[in-house]
Amino acid sequence: MNAERREQLAQAIEGLIGVAHKAVVASWPDLMPVANTWRPASVKRAKASARAALEGIVPLVIQGDLDDRSWDQTREVVWGQGKASREEVAELLRSVRVVGVELFGEHLEETVGLTHAEHWSLQQLISSYCDDLLGDHEEVEGSAYTETLAELEQSGPDIR
Repeated sequence: MNAERREQLAQAIEGLIGVAHKAVVASWPDLMPVANTWRPASVKRAKASARAALEGIVPLVIQGDLDDRSWDQTREVVWGQGKASREEVAELLRSVRVVGVELFGEHLEETVGLTHAEHWSLQQLISSYCDDLLGDHEEVEGSAYTETLAELEQSGPDIR
């Protein structure tokens, strides 16, 4: 996907952030029944977390990543300034991933002709982004990757 197309998709997504946020919040009773028991302060933090996660998708689509400062700021909000548990953040990000990808995909197909391959790419990008926000996605150091590759090449083919 070229830069112009990524910009077009990001602009369309940016226009949907408010709608996506409402849809994510509306999904919580079904996707996260525990949300029905949250106190007002917890609901407020969760809404802010969902919005921050959704807003982070725009530069992610354009650049393929966020700069360090944006990652730090987004993580801080998504994690509720340290007040949310890992399970809460995981469920919240699952709702962002499931509802956001669905909503963005449908809208982009209708408005800018999102292809199946682009939809798949967007889905993978958002899924990886949510994993990164949760801390489940480890970056492999280049030297470790190179070392593993060298070991595999030395061991020869698996099938003879």
